[in-house]
Amino acid sequence: MIHTDELYRKIYENAEKEYAEYITELKEKDAEYLIDHAYEIAAMYDIFEIFKSECLSLPALTEYAKIEQVLIHIHLNLTIVAWKN
Repeated sequence: MIHTDELYRKIYENAEKEYAEYITELKEKDAEYLIDHAYEIAAMYDIFEIFKSECLSLPALTEYAKIEQVLIHIHLNLTIVAWKN
């Protein structure tokens, strides 16, 4: 069985890589795009910060470890929930 610290490390490393790639892509966008997508940019940062804080439960960690692009996955799920409400 995988240890909680190992799950955090794996998920954090994946999230860090994903976030770095996201920021690299943003650097090539113009100012209008960045302004239009400011909420998404802030949301991705906030989601990434959650993984840095190490405050997730073991069941959540187990599920997130299965997801390749965890930041965008969570962001899309939150967007869907917001649209439904």
